[in-house]
Amino acid sequence: MASLLVSPDYGIAPGATIINYATPLRGEDLTQEDRRCATGFTRMMTLALNDGADIISYSVGGNSSGAMAPTLTKADLDGAIVVAAMGNNNQEDYVESYASSNLTVGVAATDIHGNRADYSNYGKGTTAALYGGPVSTRDYPSGRIYHETKGTSVATALTSGYLALAMEKWPEATNRQILQSLVRTAVRGDGVEWDPGYGYGLANLRGLLTEDPTNLPDENPLLHKN
Repeated sequence: MASLLVSPDYGIAPGATIINYATPLRGEDLTQEDRRCATGFTRMMTLALNDGADIISYSVGGNSSGAMAPTLTKADLDGAIVVAAMGNNNQEDYVESYASSNLTVGVAATDIHGNRADYSNYGKGTTAALYGGPVSTRDYPSGRIYHETKGTSVATALTSGYLALAMEKWPEATNRQILQSLVRTAVRGDGVEWDPGYGYGLANLRGLLTEDPTNLPDENPLLHKN
């Protein structure tokens, strides 16, 4: 996912800086409840905010418990945007998804034709959709491209890149105005404002970069999404 964001050859936002944070997801010392709880991700989000992150991107699933709410509020107040994958279970309102939380950009996946991918979760958490692959991924030890992958993780990385470019283009805009631009410029052809499969529509890089968001309301449109 990192290469999709910042690769100098094909990354969507090659000028962005990535800071990685790790938390254990597997291991004999972890219970099933440990793996699902939001504690580790809350800590990572706090570290990222303390380090001055503008965008926090989760391409991993987890329980959208209320434990994350104070940290998500802090992210909003600190001027950051949180982006999370809807998940790949083809389920509605899937509980094991951080994207279900308020104040998060929940990203669903589409196929090459712009149709909702048959694996993509959907529901109240969906904010926008974007291409989810397949894309080729790199084996970093060997430097070789070794297989193709697809999923809402891919769509989330690309959406995070779109938002990074928008923040770079419009440095005077707040995080909330960038989010207003995301939902207002999202592309859909059916005249519906929002639906559980696509959210507000396909994330639209052209719209994010050409329509000045500084005149939009300085209010987070995802405050009460769920």
